[in-house]
Amino acid sequence: MHFFHLNEYISFHMFILSSEVNNMKKINIALIAGLLLAIIFSDFISFRKSYDELQQNVLRMHIIANSDSVDDQQLKLKVRDELLSHSDEIFSDCNNISDAEDNIKNKFELIEKIANDTIRKNGFSYHAKAELVNMEFAAKVYNDITMPAGTYDALRITIGNAEGHNWWCVMYPPLCLPVEGVAEEYFDDGEQDILYNPDKYEIKFKCLEIFEKLNEKIPE
Repeated sequence: MHFFHLNEYISFHMFILSSEVNNMKKINIALIAGLLLAIIFSDFISFRKSYDELQQNVLRMHIIANSDSVDDQQLKLKVRDELLSHSDEIFSDCNNISDAEDNIKNKFELIEKIANDTIRKNGFSYHAKAELVNMEFAAKVYNDITMPAGTYDALRITIGNAEGHNWWCVMYPPLCLPVEGVAEEYFDDGEQDILYNPDKYEIKFKCLEIFEKLNEKIPE
């Protein structure tokens, strides 16, 4: 009789001990999972900060041709080349993106004159219009730098009916033309890492895309 009671006592305590061990395992797993999630979240927040700053510190240039005819497309590129050749004049005394955008706003007349003079010089009567816009851009490779897709401020130049293919680049900092050391001068380490190693952030870019799409569906 005492033997059975002893067995029951041992079985009960073994059950309690086993439950405690299982609970400890669950707690440890939960702690490890929580720690991993915290690390992943912290890393994503750091990436998001660099990505947002990258978008805010860049001014794109977007030129839309009158049509897709060969002549109109060639004219678009000539307007591009002429505007880029005046970059130093347009962005004189600029120390940051705010200065660059102020210069653009204050020099719309100059920018349109450069574009229209180029159009007239090449025998066309189209009118070019300059404006500062905020728009979506696809990812773009500039030599060894990849500018990620996203929403950027841009100097938009429309030529004539603006029904042709467009051309775009980064006007400030000057990435339209290959210049050594531009990224290092204008972008911090986190931003440079995104520019030089886009494949490393492919999953994060996808997560960000999903997050922003979900955010758009939430009513304000």
